[in-house]
Amino acid sequence: MTSQLGGYRPALPHDDRRHLAAHHFLSEEAAMLDAQCWEEWLGLLHSEVRYVMPVRVTTSIGAGYDALDDMSHFDEDLYS
Repeated sequence: MTSQLGGYRPALPHDDRRHLAAHHFLSEEAAMLDAQCWEEWLGLLHSEVRYVMPVRVTTSIGAGYDALDDMSHFDEDLYS
């Protein structure tokens, strides 16, 4: 099933092993964070992780950009 949004596929069925594995991982991750097990949680992250929130700008439709390349609200890596 494809929509006009391009490439939409229905979610995995809840009994699909991939869905169950993802659910298990997210539940365990949430439990780690709730227990404030920061070192264990950091151990789940890839060494090259990067977490970025670009600054969005208002532009004309079709301007070709909507974010500033040289500015972010945050730009974090595993160290930071």
